[in-house]
Amino acid sequence: MGIHQHIVGVNVSEPLRFNSVHRDCFSRDVLKHIFAIHFPGSVEIADLTWGKGAFWQEPLRSQVTHKFDTNPRNGAVYGDCRKVLLPDNSVDVVVFDPPHQHGQSKTTTLKHQADYARLFNQAEGHQLILDTAAELRRIARQGAIIKVTDMVEAGRFMPTHALIMIGCSNILGWPCDLVILDSGVVRPMKPNQRVLHFRHAHSYFLIYKWCENHSPRSPIIKRVCHE
Repeated sequence: MGIHQHIVGVNVSEPLRFNSVHRDCFSRDVLKHIFAIHFPGSVEIADLTWGKGAFWQEPLRSQVTHKFDTNPRNGAVYGDCRKVLLPDNSVDVVVFDPPHQHGQSKTTTLKHQADYARLFNQAEGHQLILDTAAELRRIARQGAIIKVTDMVEAGRFMPTHALIMIGCSNILGWPCDLVILDSGVVRPMKPNQRVLHFRHAHSYFLIYKWCENHSPRSPIIKRVCHE
């Protein structure tokens, strides 16, 4: 019997993607592969920012036993990611997709940021994740998955994935793995436009597991994490 037959939550007719970079797919496909490789035995999942539930497809969708959102919709109940109304060690895995955009806008995506009292800059977005880290560690028995996106703000590159890995290291440890989702969006330069930074059309899924010691091995990273 092949490996696919042993994996919970995966359609065995579809091949798994073992490359860390995923292209031409959606977040729900990335999650399917993450759970297959890192959390194959999980049966209870909490999603702290449910939104439309677009992260999930069957059979994993049926395993999301707790759906939270500060603006409950699509089957979710009210819940603030910074103070989750769940007991300690109450789910196997917790998934967190914090808002990464900010500013005044009439678009649906940015309207939903009012759920977190409106994020005005990247620093506030980063702080939201740091304030949630302890809750991820508290309620999950096996581990957590955080989705983040790098941004350019006010002409400066913000390496969110690196900042969050370092900032959360004293609570969550070091990620055991990382997956990049390349959206495939191409943003060509307009005529006479001066471009100072590359466009960042990809996201990072940081994967944490409590059952293993994933402390940084590099002395340089250790020093940065603990200063």
